[in-house]
Parts: sequence; C-alpha cells; structure tokens
Amino acid sequence: MIEFLSTITVTNASTTQMFFNALHNPYELVTLLIEFFLGLGLGYVSIKILKYIIAFIVIVIIGVILNAWSFGGSLSKTISTLQSQAISLEPLLRNLMFTLGLLTMGPILLGFIIGILIGLARH
Repeated sequence: MIEFLSTITVTNASTTQMFFNALHNPYELVTLLIEFFLGLGLGYVSIKILKYIIAFIVIVIIGVILNAWSFGGSLSKTISTLQSQAISLEPLLRNLMFTLGLLTMGPILLGFIIGILIGLARH
C-alpha cells in the first residue's frame, strides 16, 4: 500500500485556480454548499455533546497505545517505532491532505467551525 501511495503525485495547480474552477462548475458549487451545511449541522450538534466526543477520542487513543504496547513490549520502543514510521510517511500525507482536503474537507470544516460558534452562542 505504501508503494501505491508513493506513486501519487501532486499537480502544480494553484489553490486559487482550483477554487476558481470549482466555483464555475454548478455541480461543484452545489456540492460545496451541501458540504458546508453538513459541517454547520455537525458543528452545532457537536457542541452539545462535546464532552462525550472528547471522552471517546481519549479512550480510543489510550486503547491504541495499550494495544501497540502489548505487541511491542516496551512503551518507549513502541512509540519510537510509530514515530519513525510516521516521519517516513509525512511528506506523502502532507501532499495528500493538502490536495484532497482543500475541496473535500474545507467546506465541511468551515461549516463545522461556524456551527460550533453558533452552538456556543446559543448555549
């Protein structure tokens, strides 16, 4: 799988050019608006259950660390192994996150943040 991911290349298209093309395509525009409103709803609802979301994330992280520790023997050895693997994948993940995140997660994240602000204001 790493070999497949390493073959992915990033184009040299600028960010403004990507947004310009997306805004002139009606399908892309409708998709961006729907994603924004989905993020808005998610952010508004999430502020009401924030403590449960934080508890869930903490429990998952503790479970992953304990699971990795049980296979690796030593916690410091396990963390250093995970860190070295993450560092080797960092350039690929950075390019992939930038390329995919710009038009897929960008509108949802923006709506999510605005939804959280609305939820906090109404709470």
